[in-house]
Amino acid sequence: ATLSFIQDPEEPKLMFTGTEFGLWVSIDAGETWAQWTNGYGSIPTQDMVIQEREADLVIGTFGRSFYILDDIRPLREMAKGGVTDKKVHAFALQGTWAATIGESVGYRYGKVGDALYEGENRPYGALITYFLQEGDEDAKSLDDRVKIEIVDKAGNVVRTLYRTPKAGVNRFAWRLERDGVRNPVRVKPKKATAPGGGFQVVPGAYTVRVSYGGESDETSINIMADPRLNVNVGDMAKKDAIMKSYMALQQKVTDAADDIREAKASVKLVNELAEGSDNGSKEEILKRGKEMTKALDQLYYKMTSKPVQGIFRDPKIITNIMYGVAARLQSVQVPVSANQQTALDQFKAVVDDFEKEVNALLTGDFAKYRAYIRGTGLSLMEE
Repeated sequence: ATLSFIQDPEEPKLMFTGTEFGLWVSIDAGETWAQWTNGYGSIPTQDMVIQEREADLVIGTFGRSFYILDDIRPLREMAKGGVTDKKVHAFALQGTWAATIGESVGYRYGKVGDALYEGENRPYGALITYFLQEGDEDAKSLDDRVKIEIVDKAGNVVRTLYRTPKAGVNRFAWRLERDGVRNPVRVKPKKATAPGGGFQVVPGAYTVRVSYGGESDETSINIMADPRLNVNVGDMAKKDAIMKSYMALQQKVTDAADDIREAKASVKLVNELAEGSDNGSKEEILKRGKEMTKALDQLYYKMTSKPVQGIFRDPKIITNIMYGVAARLQSVQVPVSANQQTALDQFKAVVDDFEKEVNALLTGDFAKYRAYIRGTGLSLMEE
């Protein structure tokens, strides 16, 4: 039985019908209907209203509370026609607030279990919606997946995201972050992986490019600054520059950590070959390998803590300093403070010293070790 009905005030071909057994949608003025099952069950749908400012469909059910279908603008586009004729279509996006969200007084966010009831809210960030004519839900490699690029006004790709190709309408929330830098303690991946998230992008105009199967489509989005913070464009540009400087320093630490790990892997390989060989220099090879591993470990554990039982954070460890600076930098919408600049300057001095130490070891004692191994005829080490 039909319990409720509403026609979209902006696109009359878009209609919603609530029945005893769920919500049904038509984009062709009622000629055909499809049940809406994404996050919504086969439940009595008693009443509906469209919140016009946000373009949300608000649904009242019998016995199952309220549901909100966020931003029905993509459905309006589909009702106008032409969307399904394209292999890839990026729907128009509404402006998104880069809101700063804090914890409510009296409880810690995410630490209260079921003590505080909360309904599911709209995800933070920009809801990016796109359509694919065809999909491949078994796609594994990045080249076979949907690529979403966020491009700033200067044409720089600030964020790259990948999604499983699913035929039909797809939606996900971009949390307004830029591409981040791989953590120094994480081993360099052997194959291409999606970049992790970093600091929040500067509010402003961006292009969203969706690509799949050799086809792409673009749309635009405006990220709006939190009006409660009262920060100007100049201050945000200065903060963005500081954050980029931090990321460059983190990349230096990551590169140095990769060099140390690669050197250790080479020493380990030589030792394994020596153990199984009848090389006359076997004992000396193993001795020098042990000494070189110790020297490399001494540097490596300046970068990260040695594994210990329990929680231990040495304030002199480089990654611990790095995490502290990142926490101090906060949001791009908070102007640079003297404390933040001082923390970054101190981190730079630590990174510069570490980089010099690593380079000195690799071009000095490690280079001599490598030359010695080559002389024994046991080398499989890359130049």
